[in-house]
Amino acid sequence: MATFAAGTPFLIDPSQRRETDRLLAEGLLETLLPGVAGPPGGAGRRQTRLVALALALSPRAVSRAVVSELAAAWIWCGGDPPDVIDVVVPPGRSLTRPSRPPLLAVHQRRLPPQDLTALEAGPVRIELTTPTRTLTDLLRLPPSGGLRGRIDALAAVPGVSAGGVATCLDRMPRARGVSRARAALVELLGAAPAGVASVDALAGDAVGVEDALHPPDGADHVVEVRGVGHLEGEA
Repeated sequence: MATFAAGTPFLIDPSQRRETDRLLAEGLLETLLPGVAGPPGGAGRRQTRLVALALALSPRAVSRAVVSELAAAWIWCGGDPPDVIDVVVPPGRSLTRPSRPPLLAVHQRRLPPQDLTALEAGPVRIELTTPTRTLTDLLRLPPSGGLRGRIDALAAVPGVSAGGVATCLDRMPRARGVSRARAALVELLGAAPAGVASVDALAGDAVGVEDALHPPDGADHVVEVRGVGHLEGEA
């Protein structure tokens, strides 16, 4: 019998794969990420997604990398889990890619501190790109099947604005996909209305309760820690 704490995501043990598959087939569990399962409906809570992602990453990756792109979009907005977890490390650093799923894509780039934040759920703490920076990064990617849904979800996050995305793009003039992102930005969000702040301005203080920005998600124990800035410089 597969054993796990009720209501808690867990790594799927290969020795208990048959029992886990049975529980998944009966709807008693759901797959949160490749190799990580949890209670049905858990993926709808940001707290559960955060814990699942921490399980999928190595402790070294959790402590040294910033979650970005589709993986960050999944944390912020939910939806289908990513097949690949994108993380950012400073130039010159590297991470060992795990032999088990999910796959890890390691990007070496510099991120300005205003594009970073951290979320905490109990003992779990993960650094990731802000919703505005995450949307900016997705707009720079080539179009693909499920990308538009993630982009639309991020664009709907309170505080995300065309002006905030444009500011992110201004900080990375030589980055790949900037022209594509600028062209998509007008269609997606239009001109930034006067007086609409970015999500960074809405967060304000060094420490704030993240679910105050996103109450419908139900992540009542997720705390956003502002002021993360160990990856400095331009994108």
